[in-house]
Amino acid sequence: MPSRLITAAILAFWLRMTGLLLQREVVPMMLAEVAPTFHVDLTDEIGSPLVAWTMYSDGKRIGTANSKINALDERRFEFRSRFQFDNREFIPGLKSIETVDRVAEDGKLLALSMKIVHDSLKIEVDGEVVAHKFKPRITWNDIEHSNLVGEIDLAEQSNVSNALKLVSRLRGLHEGQTWKETPFDPSGAVQDKFARAALEQFKASSMIAQVKVDMLVWDQKEVVCHVVEYHDVKQEIVARVWARRRDGLVLQREVRLPLFGKNLTLQRVPH
Repeated sequence: MPSRLITAAILAFWLRMTGLLLQREVVPMMLAEVAPTFHVDLTDEIGSPLVAWTMYSDGKRIGTANSKINALDERRFEFRSRFQFDNREFIPGLKSIETVDRVAEDGKLLALSMKIVHDSLKIEVDGEVVAHKFKPRITWNDIEHSNLVGEIDLAEQSNVSNALKLVSRLRGLHEGQTWKETPFDPSGAVQDKFARAALEQFKASSMIAQVKVDMLVWDQKEVVCHVVEYHDVKQEIVARVWARRRDGLVLQREVRLPLFGKNLTLQRVPH
C-alpha cells in the first residue's frame, strides 16, 4: 500500500485535473453580480480534429498534450486528454496523465477514467454513474484499493463541461460577461481520514469567471482574444483561457497549481 502522503498528493492532483478548478460556494457580495453560467456548446465540437498543445511552466517547455471531444450515440460526448511530461522537474517523476470523461448533452457526468504514470507507480481511476451514484475503482500498480474513496452522490452534481476543459472552441463570449463555475467535486467521498484532511487544505475556493479582451502572441502573430479570467474569493487570478475573438478558437490556457507551487500553460500548436 502506498504511503498516505503520496496518496493524498495524487488524489489532490486527480481532483485538480478532473475539475481543474474546484468550488463550493461564493462570497454573497460576488454572487449578486454573477450572470447565468456559461455553457460549452458540445455540439459545436462534433467533427473537431485532435488538438495538439505544448505545455509550459513558468516559461519553460515541460511537455505536450492532446485533446479531442467525440460525439457518441444518444447525444452523449466524450472528453479525451493526454498529458506527456518531458521535464521531470515540473512534478518529480511524473510521466503522463490520461483522462476520459463521458458526459450527457447537459454536461452531467456519466463516467470517467484517469491514468497517472509515475516513475515508480501507476494509478488508475474509473467508474460509471448509476442512479446518480458514482463509485470509483482505484488501482495502484495494478492492485485495487477499495478503501480510499467511497460512493459519491451526484444527484445535485453541477455541469462538468466548462471553459477550462480542453475544448477546441468557445463561442458566445463577449466582453464584460461574468458567471459562476461549478465543476465536479468528488472530494467529500474520500474515506481515508489523512487523505481527506490533506485535500481540505489544498481544495480551491469558489471561482468567478470574467471575460475581457486582450492580445495574445500566437503563431508569431498578435491575435485579438476574449480572455476568460477565473478569480477566487480573494479576487486573485487562478486561471485564464484565451479564445480568438473572431471565431472562438481556443489558443491558450493557464492554470495555477498551488499544491505544487507551479503554473501550467497549454498553448495550442498551429496547424
